[in-house]
Amino acid sequence: MAEIERSQRVRARPGRQQADAAFAAVRRYGPTMAERVEGSSRLDSRQRWARGLCRAMGRIEIAGLEHIPSTGPVLLAVNHQSFMDGALLIGFVGRVVSCVVKLEAFIPVGGRVGRVLVEGAQIPVLRGEVDPAPVRLSLDILRAGGVLGVFPEGSRGDGQVRLIRPGVGYFALKTGATVVPVAIHGSAAVTHRAGVRRPTVRMVVGEPMAFDRMTELPLPRAQWRATAETIRVALADLVADSATRHSAREAA
Repeated sequence: MAEIERSQRVRARPGRQQADAAFAAVRRYGPTMAERVEGSSRLDSRQRWARGLCRAMGRIEIAGLEHIPSTGPVLLAVNHQSFMDGALLIGFVGRVVSCVVKLEAFIPVGGRVGRVLVEGAQIPVLRGEVDPAPVRLSLDILRAGGVLGVFPEGSRGDGQVRLIRPGVGYFALKTGATVVPVAIHGSAAVTHRAGVRRPTVRMVVGEPMAFDRMTELPLPRAQWRATAETIRVALADLVADSATRHSAREAA
């Protein structure tokens, strides 16, 4: 009985061993850095699959994609309500997006979902502690000129962005990447969907934000926390504005 209880706890809260296994899979089966930046036929197929999945689950509306630079490092800061949020980024942004995703989604690491995420350029992170491997990979992607997607609220919630984790500010200042806020509405309704009517899911891309890269070592914690708060305010404002528009369209 004790062994069963321990096994259940391991599945509920992945640990360091599983995080290491997930990153071993990323190194072995994941895209190369060149593929993460320039794309590949394999990643193109993943993007098509993600678009198809999203369209099967809801009526998709996208606005503001022109705000995402076509080249250079981009940090997408996204509110988070549903597992569908990552699929929207992957399927509709137009560039390869490597999203930082909770480790639980990759368990079992060798399972079908885990392999799809790994091969689709996603990055497993062990929540609740500083996990250096995904931090290093995320920084490398941005320094190489790729696109990184983060959900700075840290977990799914109501998506109102009242609080965020400061790591998004660290990434912005450490790399000088263009920060683009992204507001998603309606994805939670997909999870709690009742009946046959597909809910409308809307993704709105906001105006890009520029931050100067800092070379000071160590990077001042107060500085990147302040930058994270600037990003939070911009994202929260975009969420509130696009939520009002989304509600008005749904009521019409």
